[in-house]
Parts: sequence; C-alpha cells; structure tokens
Amino acid sequence: MTISKLLRRILLASFALGVSTLGTAAADRLILAGGNELFVIEADNDGSSPIQKLWRWSGDDAPGLSEAERKAFNHLDECKPVAGGRKVLVSASNGGCALIERPSGRILWRARVTNAHSLELLPRDRVIVASSLSGDRLVLFDLARSDEPIWKTPLHSAHGLVWDEARKCLWALGFDELRRYELKDWDTQTP
Repeated sequence: MTISKLLRRILLASFALGVSTLGTAAADRLILAGGNELFVIEADNDGSSPIQKLWRWSGDDAPGLSEAERKAFNHLDECKPVAGGRKVLVSASNGGCALIERPSGRILWRARVTNAHSLELLPRDRVIVASSLSGDRLVLFDLARSDEPIWKTPLHSAHGLVWDEARKCLWALGFDELRRYELKDWDTQTP
C-alpha cells in the first residue's frame, strides 16, 4: 500500500465517524450525526447505563425549513462542535449544510452543496464545505452571506476538512490527495 493510500485511509477513518466530543468542560459527552439526526449523549465508560439523548436536532422537524430543505438534511455525514460546543456544524450527503445553535436548535447559517461530506469553520466567519462525488470541489462561504459561495476550487471526491490553527492552514482530503491551503487575502476572496 502506498503512503498516500495509507494516509487517505487513516484520515478518512477520522473524518467519517461523525462523532466529536464537546470540549473539556463536557468531555464525557459526545455529539453524533447519522441518518437524519444530530444528537448529544452522555459517554458511559463501562456500558452499564442505557444511552440517553441529552439533546437532538433533525431537519425533519427543524422550524423554518421548506420540505426541500428538510430532505437536504437526510443522510447526515458529519458534525463538528464549535464555539465550545454552543454551536454545531453539520453536513449531509443530500446537500444540507448548517451551523446550528445549541441548545435552541436555531439554524444560524445554511447552504446547499452537492454531496456535502465535511465542513469547517474558518477564521473571519467563513465556512468551507467539501463537496464529494458529483460535486468534486471545495466551496467557501461567508456566514453573513448565507448560501452564496464566495470561492470554489476543484478537488476530486472531496471528503474531509480540518482547520489547523497552529499552522494557520486548512487541510483538505480528496480521493487520492491531501492539500494544504493558506488563507491569505480575505477581502478579494482568495484563500
């Protein structure tokens, strides 16, 4: 197996879980996305307690969504807590992408991106989305402009995104490559 294939498998495994902890204050809680539901559970180390959902969100019953938007949030792929767990980014294979406030469940930002597999909150209120097969690109949004993309770039089978705060760069995983992007000139929309 080549290094690039091994790296891809390792990174895909870490991206594909759709499971995150809610930070150090709530390290015993997990946030998960799957099917049509995003939820928080209490982590049980020994398995002796039944799993209880402490919070949930679903596009099926989220207020303010049209029927088409509800369907866009079927097949959730990823969730990432941000702002200390007070907000959650979520993406779905059916194209739904959102920033959701916890615990209210209010949608703060949303967009539709073909086969959205991952998303990441970037500095200066930007969100980038990995559009996998049939999309094959990265799509950048400004939270203030909602679903109007401000930049796009091709990336075959885009599947994973991680903002690396220490290095001030974005890592993007495609089918057979890992790319690094530096965010330089925000005002002209060039990463």
